[in-house]
Amino acid sequence: KEIVDYTLNFSKGKRGAMYLRVSFFEEVLFKFHNLPVIEKLFGQGIRGAHHSHNMCYQSLYIYGYAGTALIYIVFLRIFEMARKLILKNGDLIALCCVIVLIGHIIINGADLYILGTDCVAIVPQVFMAIIMSRYISDRKKVRVNNET
Repeated sequence: KEIVDYTLNFSKGKRGAMYLRVSFFEEVLFKFHNLPVIEKLFGQGIRGAHHSHNMCYQSLYIYGYAGTALIYIVFLRIFEMARKLILKNGDLIALCCVIVLIGHIIINGADLYILGTDCVAIVPQVFMAIIMSRYISDRKKVRVNNET
C-alpha cells in the first residue's frame, strides 16, 4: 500500500482503482495461503483459474509451486538456448524471438499469465518452438561436423 500511496502523488485520477486492486491482491493471496498443502504444491488445475489479474498468483492457483517453478525453468532453458545461438552464431532470428518473448512477458506479466487460460497461449509457444528447433538443428550440425 505504501507503493500505491507514493505513485498516487503522480496520478490523482486512479486513487480508488489502485486501492481496489491492492485489496483484491490481498484477498487472492489470503485465499491461496488458506489452500491445503497439496493444492499449494501442485495447484488446483483449471478449477483454480481465479482471475487474479496477476501472473504469479494465477500460475500459483493453476499449477501450484511445483508447476510454476517448472514453467519458469523451461523459460530459463529456452533463454539459455537462445543466448547460445545468438553468441555462437549471431542468430538474428533467435534474437528476434527473445525480444518478442520478453515483450510478451512484460506485457502479460502485469495482468495475465503467459501460458494462462485467458490469454492467447500460442504466442509464446511459437517463439519458444522456433528457438528450440534452431538450437536442435545447430546441435545436429555440430555433431555431424565432429563426426566427419
